[in-house]
Amino acid sequence: MIIVNTDPQINGGITQVNLRLNNHLNIDKYIIISNKKPNFILKNLIWIKSYGPSPFILFNFFKFFYLIFKNKTKNKTSIILSDPQFSLISIILIFFKIFHNFNVFFISHGFLFHNKKFIFFKKIYFNLFIFFSKFFIVIAVSKNDELILKNYKKKNFVTILNGIDKLKESKIKKYKFCLIGRNVKSKKINEYLDFINHYYNKKRTKKKSILITDTLKVPIENKNMKVFFNLNRSKLNFIISRTEYIMSFSEYEGFGLALLEGISGGCIPICKNNISFNSILKKFRFLMFKDSNNKKIFNKIVKIDKLKSKDKEKLKQNLKKLVEFYSIEKMIYNYKKILK
Repeated sequence: MIIVNTDPQINGGITQVNLRLNNHLNIDKYIIISNKKPNFILKNLIWIKSYGPSPFILFNFFKFFYLIFKNKTKNKTSIILSDPQFSLISIILIFFKIFHNFNVFFISHGFLFHNKKFIFFKKIYFNLFIFFSKFFIVIAVSKNDELILKNYKKKNFVTILNGIDKLKESKIKKYKFCLIGRNVKSKKINEYLDFINHYYNKKRTKKKSILITDTLKVPIENKNMKVFFNLNRSKLNFIISRTEYIMSFSEYEGFGLALLEGISGGCIPICKNNISFNSILKKFRFLMFKDSNNKKIFNKIVKIDKLKSKDKEKLKQNLKKLVEFYSIEKMIYNYKKILK
């Protein structure tokens, strides 16, 4: 069994899902095709450098071909493909199937719709994906992805919700805010940093705030902010469980893994109203904001801070009910069932 992935960052949502599959399934090779070198190490990890923007990327097709076909066994080879942009990797893999009959399981992770930019062309390209999807089994990882497939009249797909690390809440809430996200344009990390400056200028508190990311080119001017890069899971989970609010200014999320894990650890989410978060928090819309207006976000948080202890605890318990469906055990069980 082989995993083919496009995410080289340890804290990326796609990587976290694939690492769980790698830990629980019989994976022979974990292939990452990406511009940047992976910032984590596994025994079965193989990196192929890619060039150019997705979906029109270039990479060493011959090395990829060799790695796929070197894996020949008595049993039929299964390939778990995490390529949300449906790039040239997917097209090449379909071409390889002509020479060798193996199973390909395409994991959705949000598909092409990161934002509305070039939406007309994205829809045309997505129809190409629907046409080629007859060559592999499509796995939708969220209700949002399931809805996209249904809207495009795709019927033969399987929904397996991503499993999350359900964290134990710490009684000590050492940190005020936490944002987890790679330093890419869609995550809007600068807006988070701007809000942090606004908050601490308006309100005094001994609690610092956290940013967990991969790289950061902007200097942090606020002494109340601590920045961590590429944390391992135990350290990351420890920080989340000791934080009051999990924040996101992201325009787009394929799934919203960090937000759900934060909720399980007793964090209150304050986030941008995007498609994924709107689906997760549809009963808690007052915790979302449409525009990054620091004053409005500040007032929203002050209002929650003023809740009585029993009311705030009730809010957190109601939020925790949202994560009951996202079990790693259930996720692995469902993967094993279709990978037979």
